[in-house]
Amino acid sequence: MTITSLIVKGYSLINHSGVLDSAWGRRQFAKAYFFGKQHLDPVYANLTRHYPELFRGGPIIDVGANIGYMASLFAKAAEPQYKVYAFEPEAANFEMLKENVTTGKYRERIVPIQAAVGEQDDLVELRRYPTSHAQHHIITPEFKAALSAEAADLVEVPIVSLDSFIASKQIQPLPCFVKIRVLGYELPVCLGMRHILDNSRNLTVAIAYTPDLLKGLGYEPNDLLNIFESRGFYFYAVNEQGKLLALPDPKAGIAELLTSSSFLVKSQLPLPDPKLKSQAPNNQDYLELLFSRRRLNEQ
Repeated sequence: MTITSLIVKGYSLINHSGVLDSAWGRRQFAKAYFFGKQHLDPVYANLTRHYPELFRGGPIIDVGANIGYMASLFAKAAEPQYKVYAFEPEAANFEMLKENVTTGKYRERIVPIQAAVGEQDDLVELRRYPTSHAQHHIITPEFKAALSAEAADLVEVPIVSLDSFIASKQIQPLPCFVKIRVLGYELPVCLGMRHILDNSRNLTVAIAYTPDLLKGLGYEPNDLLNIFESRGFYFYAVNEQGKLLALPDPKAGIAELLTSSSFLVKSQLPLPDPKLKSQAPNNQDYLELLFSRRRLNEQ
């Protein structure tokens, strides 16, 4: 059994034990989760250390904030006058996010928002996974058609576009860093931030790029890459040490990495497979990608 499988099994046991029903239990779970992330998924902790300039010059957006681990990393790296806006749509995760922010060191810098992020403001269906709090994801008609009724645990949640959120809150300057982890829903998120992409001259966008999940939700993976390529962003892959690999020929470079055994390709996280009708987690290959307005130094 892999470490990931043990983590998923452990979460399922905790979730069904009732431990998360108490504030004490949620605090202990959050401590254990943050500790595990530091050791099993250190990419962003390393990135903030190696490239602190990426997190300076504006507010930071965390799309798919879960219970707040990465938001806390960003708050530590950000300049004190700027906020981290952490979006999380799932109710139980959001409650833990709020609790962790309220009791944490950076409570003045992190703003939790209970909403999904997409192309426009609306309501959308979210699929919840009982075996992992990190697998909840937005449902599209293409994905829903592959689900059996007994496998689907769907709830309706609000969804906002980043452009409308920034405009409504009159946030200035525009964000300098946007992290997106939404299990295949990255294209609508990016379509809903076109104003930010076109006007933030200090912007870096970080995405866990998983072509299989994009396709499973009905999207073309190259359409996501085209958003950044057409705007002249520089493409980088990120390894677990938070070091960058420039991709001068983005699509070819990404395809090569995904089909190689390179350590830049991850397949450790349990991601939902839209081709399956069960709730069992399935490992899939993905890349941590950065799209930056600036040319960055490889280390």
